[in-house]
Amino acid sequence: MKQNKILFVAFLAFCVFYLSACSKIKQREYYKDENNYLTSNAVVKEIIYKNEDNGIYLWLDHLDSAYQDSTFVLRGENVNIAIENGITNKVSTGTEITFTSAPRYFWDGYLMPIVYLKVNDEVLLHFKEGYGNLLDML
Repeated sequence: MKQNKILFVAFLAFCVFYLSACSKIKQREYYKDENNYLTSNAVVKEIIYKNEDNGIYLWLDHLDSAYQDSTFVLRGENVNIAIENGITNKVSTGTEITFTSAPRYFWDGYLMPIVYLKVNDEVLLHFKEGYGNLLDML
């Protein structure tokens, strides 16, 4: 009986691992397809810079209805690039931005990654660079 319980728990653990791996593969395939990205204008409702996890979190208003939510994120090297290009001085509550993101999320905190960012005709993150860095993180 004890052996059956151990086998059952091992089977459940395998299923969870397998489903998680499948989800990550689907996520990577989705973000890999450049046709899934939209470029839109929006107004920053709130922005938070988190040094501890190297993230910039944005809540946006006046979005394209294709987006599943209004929460977006810059992560990893894209944060460093945006900071080098002055995001901390150029983007705040009420700032109108042009950005590119894929409109779907994968139950990973309900955050859609930004791979292109422009403010007042000044590009803070170029698409090819942001897109490449996102794929590298996945």
